[in-house]
Amino acid sequence: MCFIWRSLVQVQTGVIAEEELAKIRAVEKLRANQQIRSRRAVQKGEVIYAHQARAVVSKKHELDTRKQVEKAEKEIERLQKVTLGE
Repeated sequence: MCFIWRSLVQVQTGVIAEEELAKIRAVEKLRANQQIRSRRAVQKGEVIYAHQARAVVSKKHELDTRKQVEKAEKEIERLQKVTLGE
């Protein structure tokens, strides 16, 4: 009799645990959806997403790097002309 009672208690505990886990997962999914929506930024009246902003920043970084390389190459050419000119 005690064995059966313990088995029933264990089953009830398992059911409660599964229900709580389902609730936790639902809340986590809801929070994830809210975070996705809150990753928007307003710029010049337009709404952009975080991945779009990251793309803009990486493109700008790439252009800045190219400009620095071009500037360095021009400086090297100038220094070579000055050195060969002497």
